[in-house]
Amino acid sequence: MSLTYTPTPDLLRLTSAVSEKLGEANARFPSMPSPHLRKVARVDTIHTTLGLDGNPLAREKIEALINDYPGRGPRKRIHEVTNTIEVYKRLKEMNPWSQDSFLNTHSMMLSGISEHSGQFRTIDAGIFRGSEIICLAPPPEEVPKLMSQLFEYINKGEDPLLIKSCLFHCNVESIQPFLDGSGRMGRLWQTLMLINRYPLFEFLPCEKQLSQNRKEYFRALSASDRVSNATEFILFMLHMIFETVTEFLNNCQRYETESDRLISFHKMGMISFTRKDYMSIFKSISTATASRDLEKGVNAGLFEKYGTKNRTTYSCRKP
Repeated sequence: MSLTYTPTPDLLRLTSAVSEKLGEANARFPSMPSPHLRKVARVDTIHTTLGLDGNPLAREKIEALINDYPGRGPRKRIHEVTNTIEVYKRLKEMNPWSQDSFLNTHSMMLSGISEHSGQFRTIDAGIFRGSEIICLAPPPEEVPKLMSQLFEYINKGEDPLLIKSCLFHCNVESIQPFLDGSGRMGRLWQTLMLINRYPLFEFLPCEKQLSQNRKEYFRALSASDRVSNATEFILFMLHMIFETVTEFLNNCQRYETESDRLISFHKMGMISFTRKDYMSIFKSISTATASRDLEKGVNAGLFEKYGTKNRTTYSCRKP
């Protein structure tokens, strides 16, 4: 494996903060988000990950292609989009811990675009932004060994999954295993690893945050590669994940209905809770809305109610 990391206090604190935020998201949404939010996230993900690799197609054109409308633009760019759409449709077929699956996915991503799709590079490579060198990749003869070490690490390493996924992403960018598409694969594979533990990541467009912080993204990659230590990149990426989950929760509040709240809270199966506990999950609602929700939940048979006024408590009834 090319790059390791240092478990600094800041990194450990941020890992804990992200884990707590993901716990909140899982509690709020034990089932998958609404179709509307899922579609928005998928469009954002594909548009921004391809944009980071230089695809100039507007978000509206990518949304049209996702909706099966014919797209106009350079043939290669359209082909990149349609390939990427197909890849994201088939996420559940991929094994994040398998190097063979990694290569097969790259073959799908670059099918009809590169004659070297699904194959490790055999010539020198690096990441460039204009005349600026972001990082120079290892010699091509080292790529198979480095990628094997990387997959051995994610399969057997004892680090938290959040850190593993960031370190994998950074190493793929540093190794540049392919002539084209390494950046997309690094970002995709981190998402795929996280989906394995947190299914909501299928609908969390972390790439959108990376696109909005493009300079910092490439600076963190460059800095980590320069010192052969990925700590700075992991800190940056964890911050991006934190911001993505926070934005997701905020957006969901806009589309959340009373029924959504009651169903998701009931699935948590709390033995005893108060109105205050209910409002700690749904932070945007008023006390009056919380009281109405809970009363309707009782009437619908979702909750049991005990006591009156300030001493009122509830419990979730078993299905």
